[in-house]
Amino acid sequence: PVPNTCDYTALIVASPMTLNPGTYCYGLKVFNGQATLNPGLYILRGGGLEVKSAGSTLTSLGTGVTFYNTSSPIGGLWGAILMQANVTVNISANIDPLSALPGILFFSDRTAPNLTNVFKAGSSSTMNGTM
Repeated sequence: PVPNTCDYTALIVASPMTLNPGTYCYGLKVFNGQATLNPGLYILRGGGLEVKSAGSTLTSLGTGVTFYNTSSPIGGLWGAILMQANVTVNISANIDPLSALPGILFFSDRTAPNLTNVFKAGSSSTMNGTM
């Protein structure tokens, strides 16, 4: 079951920041910033994930990052995964077979509407895991 509480609400990363696993309600956005992800499960509750603006980066520390995209706690809002061109994304899924979602990098709630996810990250980007 998805937690019905928010650890972070409408978080915008505009400078270097290290993020922790948890529930991100109403979007996680990296605009002109550098987000470093500690290993764990990142639950996106309405608002999705956006990495925009040239020079923005999203990097995981080692392996062990999973994004679970689901609806907002109130109002049933959804958000897509958007990674624009000229950004750098270097993330890897958890490879521990005993973890909750081994090998899964991005997972959308099965009740999600038809969302258009965009992956245009720069040529130096790597995303290891199942989407």
